Amino acid sequence: MKRRTIIYGSKNESGTSCSNRVATKSDPRQLNEHLSAEAETLQKEYKRLKQIVEHLANEYEHSKELDPFRRYRELKGLVKRCVLHLHIKVDESSDDLQNSKEFSYNLEVAKNREGKYSAMTKEEITNENRVLRGQIRDLKRDCAIVRDCILQLERNYNSSKQLSPIHRYRIMKLMVKKVIHDRLL
Repeated sequence: MKRRTIIYGSKNESGTSCSNRVATKSDPRQLNEHLSAEAETLQKEYKRLKQIVEHLANEYEHSKELDPFRRYRELKGLVKRCVLHLHIKVDESSDDLQNSKEFSYNLEVAKNREGKYSAMTKEEITNENRVLRGQIRDLKRDCAIVRDCILQLERNYNSSKQLSPIHRYRIMKLMVKKVIHDRLL
């Protein structure tokens, strides 16, 4: 791994940089903080995507109690809601109480992380970074799978609009079942 160095400082009269402070891009502690934050963000996103699929499954189970005419309308609505939840990002910054709780949680995590770093060697931090990279790769893959599944549901739903209602009803049930029972989710 090549080590990149960023030089912070001011320029002297000749226009060259004076090296007051040197920070390396490959500092394992900074990298660990960055990777930990990215992993936490991806975990939240994966949890949100899984909740969308779970909500779809719950609504589908409740729709089984309806007669076919009402269920047809319900199936259309639940597919639309599922896709809508995927495309809409929830604004979590609107609640001051939630913001203060999140801020205090982040401070606590930062303190715990700092304590953890002081007890770890550079090699241990590097090994943890390797593990975090693997977790991030897996989380990105899992998020992409769930997202692709829901987007495929949207494409199938839009293409089913050209079918007769009876045929479309059967196709929509199969589409939703495919998402709910997908073994990769």
